[in-house]
Amino acid sequence: MTFADIASLITAVAALGGVFMGFRNSRKIQEVHLSINSRMDQLLLATKESAHAAGVNEEKAKNIPEQTITVPEQTLKVQ
Repeated sequence: MTFADIASLITAVAALGGVFMGFRNSRKIQEVHLSINSRMDQLLLATKESAHAAGVNEEKAKNIPEQTITVPEQTLKVQ
């Protein structure tokens, strides 16, 4: 067995190891991707609901007539 044969064998084993690690990592990457997607969906839904509620409250506030409340002044005694 020559040096070239040994080098080719080492290269082939390293390549197979890389392929195996790539498949293993792709499953983990997919899990992280799905986790991030579900959290982003929740965040977007909460943001949408919040913006809608703010708009509804702003519209209701426009329809409330302005009122002036007067409070009589009181004198407090300090003992």
